[in-house]
Amino acid sequence: MQTADNIKMYKDSEIIRPCLLVLFLTTFISISCTDTMRNITSDFIEISGSEISNDLFVYQNAEVLNNSTMQDLQNRTKQTMVFADVFATRIDEITDLLETTSRYPAVRNISYANLVDTEFMGIPEFSDIEKRNVAKYLLKNDSILGGIYFTLPNGDVYLGEPYSAQEQLPRLNFADRDWYKGVSKTNETYVSAVFLSASTRSPATAIALPVYQDDSNIKLMGYWVGIVNIGPLWKTIKDDYLPGGQELNVIDHEGTEMFNSGKYNYTEIQSAPSFYENGNATTIDKDSATIRILEDNIVAISYPIHIRSHVWTVTTIG
Repeated sequence: MQTADNIKMYKDSEIIRPCLLVLFLTTFISISCTDTMRNITSDFIEISGSEISNDLFVYQNAEVLNNSTMQDLQNRTKQTMVFADVFATRIDEITDLLETTSRYPAVRNISYANLVDTEFMGIPEFSDIEKRNVAKYLLKNDSILGGIYFTLPNGDVYLGEPYSAQEQLPRLNFADRDWYKGVSKTNETYVSAVFLSASTRSPATAIALPVYQDDSNIKLMGYWVGIVNIGPLWKTIKDDYLPGGQELNVIDHEGTEMFNSGKYNYTEIQSAPSFYENGNATTIDKDSATIRILEDNIVAISYPIHIRSHVWTVTTIG
């Protein structure tokens, strides 16, 4: 247990300025996620504020760092880590389905490409039924998928399901999207930054894969793209795991908010909440959590979510 002598508080009584208090913990947290035991050291508690007069030194007195407080922080950190693992696992499951179906002969076939037209924002509804059936199967078997698309190598939509979403697309070509730039540059599965979906009109991320003529992976036929509805996915995680009185916030690798449990109707994409922007914040590493003390003694615990080459962040607040 730490005492007041272990904590050095610096306060300038004449100059009001931002400040940061870091308390190092030596407690190891052992949790089990997806049948894998991981020992994690809780590295630090970060406490920040905008002005000395309002700084949030809720742990200013060492006496408050009692066993109950420490145990609560450990439990909350473990809980946040579970959220990160559950989400990453769901994305992996969807990615596996897309990768498997991308090798189906029906998906590799683009013999109706000559029918692509802005009248349909792709090919007509009753063209390439086999590929449409694969897309419908995916949508039926995973409720967080909002749409399945096949685009040609230049970014033009070949087809989309549901067809009602395809025909209502605002344009034919989506080569300006992050998912297209990512998959066409890397030639491998790419998970995009969050965006406002043109078909679902809600925050989404796209999982895009290159589709080749055969297993030699030489001739590119196009891209198989799954649109993941971020809101319903995180709401399910929140409802299943988050205790009452806490909120859940998630940002992507570009610092864009993809989910906020206190906000249910998204009409535009927003930047991350201000508490992420503290210039003194310690960078989140592979296996470390960031614990911030916000206004009114509110604790925000952030943990990284590793999605392919990106690192997103989930935060529990309460």
